[in-house]
Amino acid sequence: MQRKTHAIVFTEANKVALQSYDLPPCGPKEVIAETIFSFVSPGTELRVLSGGHESEVKFPLIPGYSWVGRVIEVGSELKAWKVGELVSGKNPIPVPGINSLWGGQASCHRVVVSGYDSVLKLPENADPWDYVAMEVAAISWRGASAATQIQWAVDAATTEPPLPERFGGQATDAGHRMKQTLNIECKSLENKKWKFFQKGNF
Repeated sequence: MQRKTHAIVFTEANKVALQSYDLPPCGPKEVIAETIFSFVSPGTELRVLSGGHESEVKFPLIPGYSWVGRVIEVGSELKAWKVGELVSGKNPIPVPGINSLWGGQASCHRVVVSGYDSVLKLPENADPWDYVAMEVAAISWRGASAATQIQWAVDAATTEPPLPERFGGQATDAGHRMKQTLNIECKSLENKKWKFFQKGNF
């Protein structure tokens, strides 16, 4: 069955259009989901629209990476999926004929059900509106989680005296390893608190 998907397209910097594309058939280990809501990330997607975030070399493109939808077709090899299930998604399979960063702002998606780009099933009888920002919220959660790990690592690496008595000698070593891995500099302030500077990408 040939389907169409209608997508928001950034045709060039600061220009937006609504365009339609043929959606390839559902693969045996894929599902097709129809979008109910999509979420606009005001930071990332506005940077993409203005020509940042590598978009200047990828126009025209379909933006978006947070959406919820309903499964309307299930691949022939999938036994644990059924039509009508609600899903949350981020990176659908790119639509032929158009670039993608990351392709969420479209009416239908072909998606995988395993791996990093997999859609996630939502609870039965869930309100899709409650989950539309889930992927964007997950980015914030990962950032906060990583910051907590950095704080612990640097504390363990810089506390004087070291912490072998409390952590059996492991915390200081682990802290130094994480500090080296993340390439963080620590500078002592007069109030004995620490300010952290990260070199390069997090």
